[in-house]
Amino acid sequence: MRGQNTVTFVVESGTEVEAGDILVQLDTLAIEEEISNRTKFFHLAESQVARSGADVERAKLAISEYSEGRFVSELSALQKNLAVAESRLLNARNRLKHSQMLSRSEYASELELEEREFALSQAELTVKLTQTQIDVLKNFTKKEELIRLEGELHRLLRGYEEWSVLHRKLEASKTFFKDKALPVLPSWIRLKALFTNKMNQ
Repeated sequence: MRGQNTVTFVVESGTEVEAGDILVQLDTLAIEEEISNRTKFFHLAESQVARSGADVERAKLAISEYSEGRFVSELSALQKNLAVAESRLLNARNRLKHSQMLSRSEYASELELEEREFALSQAELTVKLTQTQIDVLKNFTKKEELIRLEGELHRLLRGYEEWSVLHRKLEASKTFFKDKALPVLPSWIRLKALFTNKMNQ
């Protein structure tokens, strides 16, 4: 804060003084404003550390929530669908076999046989589709989602570390700032003050 403070009072040269008398008085408004601004910034950094720390914890929870929750639930639902599809496939095969037996005895029409064959092909397709969905979920979707969530966690961790470093620097300097903010007085004022103090000891 050098050069930004006005000297409002200086004791005249040759004036007799006693210990404790004011030799120099400064206008400290600029210093007080700077202290106020730095205090506000310190509290802002403090709140950002708390907020970014909470964001980091939420990001960590999101990873476990996906891998132990959503992924398991989605996989379970697809496996259930696969079990149903396989059951329907088995049923479609049995019906087709039955219709084929009846057609040889002319108890089943050609149209009925075609319908059973179509139902079987649809059931096979459903099984294959569901198996593909399970494979995609396990081998691609899960990996992509975990990469995204871990990337978000790393981004938030960097922000948290940056705010933490800034907060520590501000915390370390705030107790010294007021003293450091005072300008270096001209040498003749400092010498006079030393001389006056010695004379009054």
